[in-house]
Amino acid sequence: MAREPDFIATVNYNGVRKKPASSGYRPLIRFEGREGLTSGQQIFIGVDCVYPGETADAEIIILSPQMFTNYLYEGMPFDFMESPRHPIGTGTITRIINNELKRK
Repeated sequence: MAREPDFIATVNYNGVRKKPASSGYRPLIRFEGREGLTSGQQIFIGVDCVYPGETADAEIIILSPQMFTNYLYEGMPFDFMESPRHPIGTGTITRIINNELKRK
């Protein structure tokens, strides 16, 4: 059974990636002020794929939510990448669904 999304975000593919990303894509995510990366599945809302240079809203399911208990907040920026050295876009959390992750 699929997990509920942890949060909803607006994601912007900055054009470094050459091909479109399909809904379900799992890039690495780096949150501001936090060392380490996690994987986060992006399920696009209202579109099947996002092309380089485009912006979309997405439900995000992070691989290791326990690493971010009481850490995330609405409006928080993050980067996503194909490898630790290849950023492909940025995002902003618009709504937190998993209340355990919400900064108190």
